[in-house]
Amino acid sequence: MCEISYIKINTLCGELYITIAQDKKLIFPLRISFNEPINYILPKNINLSSFIQENSITLLYIEKLLNDSLTGEENNFNPEKLLLFYNLTPFQSEVYKQLIKIPRGQTISYQQLAVLSGNYKASRVVGNIMKNNPFLILIPCHRVIKSDGTVGGFSGNTPLKISLLESESIFF
Repeated sequence: MCEISYIKINTLCGELYITIAQDKKLIFPLRISFNEPINYILPKNINLSSFIQENSITLLYIEKLLNDSLTGEENNFNPEKLLLFYNLTPFQSEVYKQLIKIPRGQTISYQQLAVLSGNYKASRVVGNIMKNNPFLILIPCHRVIKSDGTVGGFSGNTPLKISLLESESIFF
């Protein structure tokens, strides 16, 4: 029987909440956020138990990945694995795949990300996709800024976005 719960971990940028699906001793992260989760609704038509068994990772590993991402430490984890659980449109999937390629210490505009993802008119859609990013830090939506060079919004909050960018030597 699968259980949905959350844990709170301390990272270099403060407390993060990780919503997890757990089946026996196996877990899979469903969402990472700066806010305490209220409810989590599972996507429909998914056998959560078999999904977790095929894709499980440990909490210590998740914590290490988050801190590695915050300090710029290299690891061989592919964040695309986290997106397997979600029923994304092809465009959403492409936006996240392109975003993952943006190296630490660099930014991209919502417009540029829309172009790279195959729809030059979709900068506002890209903004909404970033707003709903289920894996803050690991999928680095904080690296997406406005075309005019200003920081733009962030689901964690704008000062936190600036702090994350400054930790990558990007200053506003």
